[in-house]
Amino acid sequence: MLRLIGWVLVAAGLLLAAALGASGGAPPLQVGLNLVVSLIGVVTLLLLRQGHQRHASEFAVWCMWAIITLQVAKNGGLDAPNLLNYPVLLVVCGWLLGDAPTKALYALTAAALLYFYADNPVSVSQPVVDGGGRIKLVFVLIVLGLTATLTLLIRRSYLRQLTRAQDGTRALQAQEAELRKLSLAVEQSPENVVITNLEPRIEYVNDAFVINSGYSREEAIGQNPRFLTSGQMEPAVFEQLWSYLGQGLPWRGEFLNRRKNGEVIVESAVVAPIRQADGHISHYVAITKNLTAMRQARDEIQRLTHFDPLTGLPNRTLLMDRIALVLASARRGNDCRALIVINVDRFKDVNDARGPVAGDELLKSLSPRITALLRNGDTLARVASAEFAILLENLGASPEAAAPRAMAVANKVQEALRLPFAVDGHADLTLTVSQGITLFPKGDDDSVQEIFRRAQTAMHRSKDAGGARVAFFDASMDSRVQERFVIDSELRLGIRAGELRLYLQPQVDADGHWVGAEVLVRWQHPQRGLVPPANFIAIAEESDLIVELGVWVMTEACRLVAQEQRAGRALMLSVNVSARHFRQATFTLWLQEVLAMTGADPSCLTLEFTESLVIDDIDDVIAKMKLLAALGIQFSIDDFGTGYSSLAYLKRLPIHEIKIDKTFVQDATSNASDAALIESILAVAGHMHLKVVAEGVETQEQADFLNQHGTVVHQGYFFGRPDAAETWLQRWRAAGPTLRLGPHIHI
Repeated sequence: MLRLIGWVLVAAGLLLAAALGASGGAPPLQVGLNLVVSLIGVVTLLLLRQGHQRHASEFAVWCMWAIITLQVAKNGGLDAPNLLNYPVLLVVCGWLLGDAPTKALYALTAAALLYFYADNPVSVSQPVVDGGGRIKLVFVLIVLGLTATLTLLIRRSYLRQLTRAQDGTRALQAQEAELRKLSLAVEQSPENVVITNLEPRIEYVNDAFVINSGYSREEAIGQNPRFLTSGQMEPAVFEQLWSYLGQGLPWRGEFLNRRKNGEVIVESAVVAPIRQADGHISHYVAITKNLTAMRQARDEIQRLTHFDPLTGLPNRTLLMDRIALVLASARRGNDCRALIVINVDRFKDVNDARGPVAGDELLKSLSPRITALLRNGDTLARVASAEFAILLENLGASPEAAAPRAMAVANKVQEALRLPFAVDGHADLTLTVSQGITLFPKGDDDSVQEIFRRAQTAMHRSKDAGGARVAFFDASMDSRVQERFVIDSELRLGIRAGELRLYLQPQVDADGHWVGAEVLVRWQHPQRGLVPPANFIAIAEESDLIVELGVWVMTEACRLVAQEQRAGRALMLSVNVSARHFRQATFTLWLQEVLAMTGADPSCLTLEFTESLVIDDIDDVIAKMKLLAALGIQFSIDDFGTGYSSLAYLKRLPIHEIKIDKTFVQDATSNASDAALIESILAVAGHMHLKVVAEGVETQEQADFLNQHGTVVHQGYFFGRPDAAETWLQRWRAAGPTLRLGPHIHI
């Protein structure tokens, strides 16, 4: 509207100015005023173009009011024909600027008219009656007031109607947007949406229904939803469904529906009535979701949680759950149950020789053989890598009756598994198993974990006895296990607490002169007193604790060497090193660091090891020994003749000494076989220029026998019992600095 007014002002101003100029008799001021009107239009249009609509409106209205007022003043005031422009301007102002500017315009116009009246109270025309000028003024003001009032009222009414129309339009647009969103949500929903009439016949299905069911819209619309059912649902489900819908209530449940391809799927469903504005039900809507994949995933999780993925057998978790159920049942009745734990002997060798794939094939082949021996109701489970368990139920009312039956099952397992297995294309793999059996319940406080622990303890006893056998759990096993656990825990603390002690036992030559000493480790326990090595060394060897113990012993031995070395006395030491410690990749570097830290001379050390060290990776053993031998360290084979004695490895190893085990020495004078064995060892040592040390010499007769057959260093109670290191060293120092003693440290 304002743009139209601007163009009208431009056009009218120019046309009138042109017309007046063409007439030749018009005053220049009038022509100029029309040109000003045209300029006002131009400025108004420029302001509009820059987006200043309000400023443009105010500029146009007030400028035009000024032009009109000038023209009225020039043309006779109240008698001027231009007075008719004021109502027009009031109408324009009312529509463009609103109430306040219109009222202001009316007030200014009235003030101008009053001024004109005051300037010329009597009209230049002949009045009809007295006071005609005042009447005309009042009339004009009334007309202008009515014009302004009506304009504002009409504008307000128009604006209210426009606002209501806009509000209605916005509400309709919002409703349409909501409907579009709802329609899109239903159409694009990942869940099936089906709308039926009351018959019920399908009137609408969304895309998800088409995808999930396999039926097109054309095939589904008009059908009764029952065409989707698989026929595997109970009629009671549909009766409940229609009962809820009949009451106007939504129904929730599950359907077993059939897809077009025949696949039966499980769907969760919500079926609800659709009510119109007056409350009556016109349709039903069903929203269903395919649960088949979710159920399969849940079942797979359940399977992985409770079943072994390799063999398909119950795993440890499920076995424990079943033991708990059986234990609860056993407490209510009188029947005995049994748990058998089975461990495959030397399974690591199978993996190392044939590979892990062959190992897996073997484990899978075990389960059907064992399962074939069991009754219905018994459970076979895989509880660890090469460990299985059998849960036997209803074995009898008493342990006396149950034990033979459990043992019979274990024996059958042993026999069945001795038959060759076909693995990796070869039917030549045989194996043995170690089994442990426990009966339960044993008292009211028996527990699942305790039952399993007892069976495993018995199985480990079978392992310790050489494998390929069955052991029943008994109380003595429990006490031994507890004792070993306590010793292991306390020894770890004892090493850190400085409770270990070094004891030395002398070694002598054929003349009885001290030529060395063996160092034995003792444990000064705060409650048990002085604990001999036989009570804790074997336990330490079962774990890395033997390495920690060896580190302490080697460090202390090197300190003794360095201590005597600084005093000008050469102290030769032989230190027994465990195979576990020696096989560590960092052993040689560590030993060099100990020597550097203590300052001990490497040539004063002889490291002893048993024959078991050379069973695995002999090349690595030889490489380490040569590296240490280059430093001056010597090597000795301990307990020679009791293990895997072989002249082949004896020839390859850079050793300097062999030690004859005390079992041969003690019977040499009474047993011809032991005597012959010692003679053979001495002969081999002589040809290979090896030093020989005989352990366990306890009588003069034994010493004489050894001296008669070769040059032997003696060690045993006959020449001296072990003594505390400091006490022994005091005696050695008193004997003279020329003696060279070698402590022997059992780790």
